[in-house]
Amino acid sequence: MRKSLLLFTLCCLAPAGFSQDGAAVLSGSPAQGTIVRTAAVQPSPLEVSPEEFPLWARDLRRGEIVAFGAVPFTMFFSIFAMDAYRWASHDQDLRYAPWPFKAAGAVSMSEGEQFLCFGIAIAGAVTIALADHLIVRAQRARDARRLQELPPGDPIIIRRIPPEEGEKPEDG
Repeated sequence: MRKSLLLFTLCCLAPAGFSQDGAAVLSGSPAQGTIVRTAAVQPSPLEVSPEEFPLWARDLRRGEIVAFGAVPFTMFFSIFAMDAYRWASHDQDLRYAPWPFKAAGAVSMSEGEQFLCFGIAIAGAVTIALADHLIVRAQRARDARRLQELPPGDPIIIRRIPPEEGEKPEDG
């Protein structure tokens, strides 16, 4: 009882030791030298530019994000494909029907079939990430070729031709 009362008192009085801006304030008499005020320190986030990391590291990070993002979808499709395969291999017995058509007494997958579904899902996710990587590399190569095809030289300057005598100037 005493400990809970002490804990309650500390919890109620603890906010009194801080000012409105979050700076710690210790009270006491100035003669004893116990008044201390500190400024609240706000951490600032470190800004990172894409140029700080090499291209291979950015590509690896993108591949990781795409692969992990694809896992739920590939897992769903691999489980559905395994269910459909089991249903077809058991002469379309309703106990082996795929997910939306499963009955109450459905036969569940064995541990080996579940492991196979997980492996297929991971392989599918990695395949999607590799396909994304190849597409991005092809786009970069195309953009680099387009930059090299531009003719070097001076920028194009467009000047308005003054109207000849007797013509009306166009507004525009």
